[in-house]
Amino acid sequence: MNKIFKVGIYLRLSNEDKDKKNIDSESIKNQRNMLIDYINKNDNYILYDEYCDEDLSGAGTYRPEFERLINDCRNKKIDIVLCKSQSRFSRDMEIIEKYINNKFIEWNVRFISIADNADTDNYGNKKARQINALVNEWYLEDISNNIRTAFNSKMKQGEFISPFAPFGYKVSKQNNNKLVIDKTASIIVEEIYKLYLDGYGFTSIANILNNKRVPSPSLYKHMNGIKLHIVTNKKIEDIKWNNNAIKNILTNEIYIGNLIQGKRTTVSYKNHKIIKKDKSLWIKKENTQEPIIDGYTFNKVQKLIKRRTRTIKSTNKTHILSGIVFCNNNHLMTIKNSGKHLYLVCKKCKTSIRYDYLEQEILNKLNNKYTTLTRSIIDDLVLKIIINKDVLITFKELL
Repeated sequence: MNKIFKVGIYLRLSNEDKDKKNIDSESIKNQRNMLIDYINKNDNYILYDEYCDEDLSGAGTYRPEFERLINDCRNKKIDIVLCKSQSRFSRDMEIIEKYINNKFIEWNVRFISIADNADTDNYGNKKARQINALVNEWYLEDISNNIRTAFNSKMKQGEFISPFAPFGYKVSKQNNNKLVIDKTASIIVEEIYKLYLDGYGFTSIANILNNKRVPSPSLYKHMNGIKLHIVTNKKIEDIKWNNNAIKNILTNEIYIGNLIQGKRTTVSYKNHKIIKKDKSLWIKKENTQEPIIDGYTFNKVQKLIKRRTRTIKSTNKTHILSGIVFCNNNHLMTIKNSGKHLYLVCKKCKTSIRYDYLEQEILNKLNNKYTTLTRSIIDDLVLKIIINKDVLITFKELL
């Protein structure tokens, strides 16, 4: 009769309620007051600890304080788990069955929720607890379906639904579904496109930006007060530009004013594993925001990405004939540095030609129409190099 029971109170702010006005600051406070008052009215109850998860779903996802509560129950530090309602503990029926109706009984832990009268010491309300768990899960599923439907509708109307704007843009203060140009970051985007057209590869561009101490997209967002969840062992200040960051910027149609959304989804509202959707299911809407890069430049970069080979170490640039020189068997010829000269080599046919000889021959064949050989000129030509005993160059102008 005089035994003292150690009580752990669990509080959760439901992110299903986060859009309700003026509820966030009061919800946790109200839960706490209700539970503390309940403990004070029972002379043999003492508060052992408080476990509070804020802005986290009641589905079966990882919740730090929930995990700490379960661990303390497992280690017999708590006699009673007290919640405002069973749904605060979890809306996932599997979690309810696993812990409230099984593990807690095994660990001799009593579960009490005040609002819906759930109590594992009262065997008679077990069915009521299970029905309540099922209703809560249906509610969670309905919420998830409604959110998916609303998001799809917004995407089809060209509204931006991600919480974070891509590098170069920011979310409009007047409309959180609209992107506006971030003048500071957009200058870096323009520089990346220019460097690529000048012949620099992904790695070289990343190195140039890192050497200039230009903040990476993640660091830039962090510096502007945007909270990101990044899975990495590095400090945010140590995250640098890399190949993927450069490639993503160079291939994203967002920079020509188009929105492509719905590329990925999750298995379900309970299983948050990311799965890629078929390209035919992507939702594309053109001219949804002001472009940073013009269409001609963007398309030119896409063509270069498809045919570009590795860079030359001495210059960190790709050679001007990259991806368009073929042997007589139609095999792509790649650059090789012998130490003294650069060669274009077909690895399959073992044929080769000195790069400077080939470049000069092309210039001669152009009949002095162009005074210098530049990337823009090569972009406007389709060249095929046929190597037998002699070098024959044929080309067709597209201009």
